[in-house]
Amino acid sequence: MGRSRLPLELIPKEKSRKITFQKRTMGLKKKTYEISTLCGVDACVRSIVGPSNDRPMEPIFWPSNPKEVKSIINRYKEHSKEERGLKTLDLSGFFEERTKKIQKEIFKIRSPRCRPD
Repeated sequence: MGRSRLPLELIPKEKSRKITFQKRTMGLKKKTYEISTLCGVDACVRSIVGPSNDRPMEPIFWPSNPKEVKSIINRYKEHSKEERGLKTLDLSGFFEERTKKIQKEIFKIRSPRCRPD
């Protein structure tokens, strides 16, 4: 059984908030690495850490080599917007495609049964 959804609230203690952010960033990096390895695709993550008392705002990248990140981004930008749009789905687009696919499968299953022979 899955977890119930937690309400998103600001974590009141700054130290706890920073630790939680670090854990989530590490989890995001790990998932990106897993997708990259298992699917054999190039992927990158960019996270921006807000300014704190002792440090200015700074981006965090995975992979940590900036040249590799730039090459991935440049390869993505080389494609035309139409071509990028064909391969890029947001969450609603994913579910729309999935719904269409399931409806086609249902139609294929039902149509031979509905036709009188």
